[in-house]
Amino acid sequence: MARTGKSTKAKTAPAKSARRRAELRRNLGRPAFSLRTLIDRPDLLNAVAALLVFVIAATMLMNWSREQPRVRDGQIMTNTRLKRLDYAVVDVDATEKQRAEARASAPRIYRTNTTYLDLLHESLRGLPTALANRTSLDDVDPVVRRDYPHLNEETLAVLSAIGSDNVQVSNWYLWVDNLINLQLIETPLILSSEYQVFVTHNRRLARVQPDGSTKDEMILGIPIELKDPPSADAVARLRQIVVKSNVPPPLVEFMIRKLLYDQKASLVFDAERTEATAREFADMVQPVTIEHHAGELLYRRGDVLTPAQYQDLMTERDKYQA
Repeated sequence: MARTGKSTKAKTAPAKSARRRAELRRNLGRPAFSLRTLIDRPDLLNAVAALLVFVIAATMLMNWSREQPRVRDGQIMTNTRLKRLDYAVVDVDATEKQRAEARASAPRIYRTNTTYLDLLHESLRGLPTALANRTSLDDVDPVVRRDYPHLNEETLAVLSAIGSDNVQVSNWYLWVDNLINLQLIETPLILSSEYQVFVTHNRRLARVQPDGSTKDEMILGIPIELKDPPSADAVARLRQIVVKSNVPPPLVEFMIRKLLYDQKASLVFDAERTEATAREFADMVQPVTIEHHAGELLYRRGDVLTPAQYQDLMTERDKYQA
């Protein structure tokens, strides 16, 4: 009997132990995934984010590398490749050549030599009045004699008579205005150093308009070359424009000598406006483009890839990926 009791106790001990473990499992419950637990662990979040970035970057790099032509100039090609789309490429060299030609064809721009012409205009307009009632060269101010070294007793008498008559003075103003503002612009005086360039190039005159704006106008008149000593042709042509200004015959030679003595151009080169005009001409040139079409040959099997073919290949790739 005693032996049977011991056996029963031995059998019930493991059963009790099993029941206790089951009870503990029920009380503790099963471990479950918790988003809050993940959020509370920034180190784990950083690791996951880094992994995602790596995977995305690796995928993009692999896709990009598949599109890259694995070729170089001088390489013998093992297949044939055609263009996959239509596209246009600017021909930089041809465009720049046309723009250079446009710049070269732009006119040289001249402007009136206002510094000289204004001074000459005021000096001539006031001369008869300054010499009115003067009968001898000794009565003429040294500054006036310096500016008009060719003044003699004969021309002094004519100018003095004009200055003493208001009607004649008014006429004199008209003659001077005609000479300075019209004749010397339509038939310009050009210095010898500029003359050859002036007559062999397209040229324009930047003329100030009544509203204050500036307009480039054609210069149609044949210029008169100023050099020392003057040519017979220059003297003859100066005589023509002075006569056209209605200057009295006794004063024609006086006027010619004044213009030759001063040796000042009536038109001068305007470098700044010429450069601006050349830029405008160049900017008007449209880019020259080369048209490419899908199906055209980039290279064929067996070709030794040239630098030009390689450049075409890179351009086609960029256009395709754009």
